[in-house]
Amino acid sequence: MKTQQLEIKLSNKTEEDIKKARRKSTQAGDDLMRRVDLYNQAQSKWFEEMVTTTLELERLEVERVEMIRQHLCQHTQLRHETDMFNQSSSLWTNCFEKWTRPKTESCGSESTIRATFTLWTWTCLCGPWS
Repeated sequence: MKTQQLEIKLSNKTEEDIKKARRKSTQAGDDLMRRVDLYNQAQSKWFEEMVTTTLELERLEVERVEMIRQHLCQHTQLRHETDMFNQSSSLWTNCFEKWTRPKTESCGSESTIRATFTLWTWTCLCGPWS
């Protein structure tokens, strides 16, 4: 009978140990699953931040390229305007360099002087009379 009681006691002890081991194993499995979930959440958040950051960098790069394009267009326009101004001012400079003031007599009338100056102006602007 004592052997039987010892066997029952041992059997009960073994069952309790098995139950404890199962609880520990289940708890360890639950902990592992929580940690895997946390890892997956962190990885997902990191990936989302990387995508968001990449999109923001691409947007900033597009803005930078557009700003450079606008500056180049402004530079080209200003350069063109400067060239046009220089070209037009060089026409006037050449015209004035070629011009010799017409000699008028001291008793020349106002209308004669005006007509001579007008002819000179048209000659400079339009070329010599043919």
